[in-house]
Amino acid sequence: MEILRKLHLLLLGLSILFSPFISSLGVHRFGPLGMEGSFYPAALGLLVWLVETLFFQKKIYIPKAIYIFYAFLTVMFVSGAVHFLDITELQSKGVNGTSRFLIQIGAMVFYYLVLLYVYNIIREEQNSPVLFFQRWICLSFALAGTYSLFELGKISGNAFSADVMTAVDSLFRSTTVTGDIERYFRIRSLAGEASYFGMYIAVLLPWILGKCFLGRSKYPGFFFFVFGYVIVLVLFSQSRTAYMVMAIETVAFFILFWRRVWAERLRFGAFVFLFFIVAMISFDYVSDSLPEVDVSAVYESLLSNDNLSNVARYGSQRAGWNMFMDHPLLGVGFGMYGFYASQYYPAEAWRSLEIVMWGQDGTGWPWPPVHSLYARILAELGVVGLIVYLVLLLSLFSGLWRVCVAEDAEQRTEARILMLALLGIVLQGFNIDTFRNIPMWIVFALVLGVTMKGREKT
Repeated sequence: MEILRKLHLLLLGLSILFSPFISSLGVHRFGPLGMEGSFYPAALGLLVWLVETLFFQKKIYIPKAIYIFYAFLTVMFVSGAVHFLDITELQSKGVNGTSRFLIQIGAMVFYYLVLLYVYNIIREEQNSPVLFFQRWICLSFALAGTYSLFELGKISGNAFSADVMTAVDSLFRSTTVTGDIERYFRIRSLAGEASYFGMYIAVLLPWILGKCFLGRSKYPGFFFFVFGYVIVLVLFSQSRTAYMVMAIETVAFFILFWRRVWAERLRFGAFVFLFFIVAMISFDYVSDSLPEVDVSAVYESLLSNDNLSNVARYGSQRAGWNMFMDHPLLGVGFGMYGFYASQYYPAEAWRSLEIVMWGQDGTGWPWPPVHSLYARILAELGVVGLIVYLVLLLSLFSGLWRVCVAEDAEQRTEARILMLALLGIVLQGFNIDTFRNIPMWIVFALVLGVTMKGREKT
């Protein structure tokens, strides 16, 4: 039915539109997943689609590459079966191993259903799914960018901006999730923290660059302005994640599209010139009110042993590696890292207050993060799980690469932009250890859909 088709497209678009809300919503009804803005429209769309499928015999399209996703899910089930007795005895922070394993597996099944749902919506749509995603992800920055204007005002000491932010934050943000709102003086936009804003930029940036250089907008000059604004926000986020993501993706974009970038060299040169002129003129007016940004210091902090954030992050990842060394084949079981973390933190990591809190065993203490999806997979699913997940990612990249060499120029362009968005997803895995990022599954489905349509045309 046409009305249901439009409903699904709207809900999918809203899920993309709300992608800047990463771990920031003060909703606890659905656990950590309830903090994700993209969850709600995706879940509603999935529910409607399942009703259509179960009661109205709606046809389901299964992508060929879905089997590698099933293989990854199978490894999770096997890891639970192998460690079944240990899991039933685990208890920490008021959580038992059995319930955590079942919740984690249930969440993964939900993500896989979202993947299948989005793929089917894309499969049935005649218009370009890439243009659809591009439209909604750029609209999402209208939300994030507008909010961040007031963030910049607040950190510069503007009382009106601070009042506006306080009012807006009270509508969705929880201090128990995202820290003290009044004392947060880095750009994080609508996300829970600055590094999560960097994760959002990882998905957004390729589409903004495409609007600037690839003739995908009638107003490239406007999107050069947007690109400049993104740079400013990333600088004032002072997030190592955001800095690294922007640097890597921008360089990758220039490599993949170097001919198109060269064709726009005059416009790009004018943008760079104007950006630095405006920055130098503005510096005299805002240098006293805005916090100092030292880009080199942010990059150098990645390797600093004096940075306690590094101590906590690398200590968590090292604990994951130590678990893997003791359980190399299938890890300690999916979702079980937190039960063993305190036994595997390196001695030098305990000088971090965060490690001390994560190492406590009592109700109310925070659950230990791994701070890397790849370290988590190694710890919980072993080398088998990591190999399967890497094969999954490689299969997505290889499918896009086949489209990249197609005769259709527009197909090649779309596939390369999607390849950069997928690269952004890969980079996110070095910052977070969770699968609950709904835009990640939407991008996966988009890759499967574009690969399928490219195969059909050839």
